Amino acid sequence: MKLNIRNGKLEDLERVCEIEKQAFPPAEAALPETYEYRLEHINDWFFVGETEGNVVCAVVGRLTEQDGITDVLYESVPLKEGAYFAILSVLTDPAWRRKGFAGKTLRHALEKAREAGLTGVTLACKDFLVSYYETFGFSKVGVSDSVHGGAVWNDMRLLFSEEDADGR
Repeated sequence: MKLNIRNGKLEDLERVCEIEKQAFPPAEAALPETYEYRLEHINDWFFVGETEGNVVCAVVGRLTEQDGITDVLYESVPLKEGAYFAILSVLTDPAWRRKGFAGKTLRHALEKAREAGLTGVTLACKDFLVSYYETFGFSKVGVSDSVHGGAVWNDMRLLFSEEDADGR
């Protein structure tokens, strides 16, 4: 099955929110207004994967100066952009899980970050996902400062080499 990866559009709002509700508990799920803000203001870093005409997964983030995740990154406010791509959500419709779609979309997002000359990528995940993100080159750097949704999160970081960042 072919996966088409593209930047999210406002027309994707309802579908992405539907997947978000299935991917995260209510305390952790982003609100529709949050996704609307992200689609309207930071959609350069909002990637959706679609197959058979349906959005089935998304990798959503924003640029930041921070090399770790803090709760302000999840807020619908303008922030100073920096050399890190902070991934805020990786989500897949349950009916489409375990088919590699989120991984393909994540690889696409990482390549875009590398091409943009960023220093690296950061995200926060729960314990059971640490090994998954390690397969993409992320390293666990400790417990996150984020207390989003009342959960304990691990900060994960992927640094691009200076050679990659310089385009050599």
